[in-house]
Amino acid sequence: MSNNALSEYAQKLALLEQELRQLHNNLLSKKKTFNKNQQKVYDFVTGRSQLIQFTINGKQYFIKRGNKYKGFEHILLRHYGKECEGRLTAINILNMATTIKMGSVHVSEKNDYLSISNEFNGERYIIVLSKDRNGHWIVSYYSIEK
Repeated sequence: MSNNALSEYAQKLALLEQELRQLHNNLLSKKKTFNKNQQKVYDFVTGRSQLIQFTINGKQYFIKRGNKYKGFEHILLRHYGKECEGRLTAINILNMATTIKMGSVHVSEKNDYLSISNEFNGERYIIVLSKDRNGHWIVSYYSIEK
């Protein structure tokens, strides 16, 4: 990975961490907290864990840092921010598990990946998953305007 991509990832991760800390503090001031899956995303972004693991409807879903082609790094570099294609906000990233839980599953023709899509407020959110021997790994996550 080039230093430029690493620097861009570090910048976007720092921005996401700042936004999530602000959301967290706002909730705490109202005597509320993140739900279990939101907390897992928060812990990953703030460096408290190296892996996000969701259990939804009895199935396991994982995400780790990855690289510019797949995983959390890909999501941030490609889709996080106003200027990005398939734009995601901090709240969208925080609620990845909701997209999985409430979404519709689509299997590729070659059966080599799944996508889960969910619509909310005129946007469609799509999570792309690749299944390996350990379960479903999140490869990408993005939005499409309807």
